[in-house]
Amino acid sequence: GSMMENFLPAGWNLDEIDRLGAFSGADVVRRQSWWHPQFEPLACADATLDPDERELGVCLIDIGAGSTDVVVFYEGAVAHTGVIPIGGDHFTNDVAVGLRTPLSEAEKIKPMFGCAVVTSIPEGNEIEVPSVGDRPSRLMPQRMLGEILEPRTRELFEMLRDQLRQAKVFEGLGAGCVMIGDKPASCSWCMVSSID
Repeated sequence: GSMMENFLPAGWNLDEIDRLGAFSGADVVRRQSWWHPQFEPLACADATLDPDERELGVCLIDIGAGSTDVVVFYEGAVAHTGVIPIGGDHFTNDVAVGLRTPLSEAEKIKPMFGCAVVTSIPEGNEIEVPSVGDRPSRLMPQRMLGEILEPRTRELFEMLRDQLRQAKVFEGLGAGCVMIGDKPASCSWCMVSSID
């Protein structure tokens, strides 16, 4: 039997998992034919992370449309992978509902004016927000957009922090975190306060 059989759910291919133990760190992170096709962070890591980051410990956060994929490297090898059920579409929907604007307009507003820390948005900044239907556009405070994005961003990074702590890899992130995916710049402001 496998050394892992008491630690993993039934149905996992334990022979493949045991076989990985013989691979070098570089071989472990190289995409294999039997990997799930939608788990992209490992492929993205090759284009995004340098060997020093992987060695020191780094968390790659890939914000997709419907979820956020997470992969942690430590000492050059994968130390943890996970998925958080929050993605860019959740932010877009929040903006559409909160500003009462069509989803297509919310998708444009989010990266153009979005900031996930309300206090970093200057008082008095206004943005033009298209209305639903034939109603005219409105000028709204940019801080209102921040008030919509900040709670969802905080939720995402609190879930990330909790996942990394539970996996016992949080303290090993000597090189920090790298965000890729669906317009991560609007989320990055909350990272410092939420993930600590």
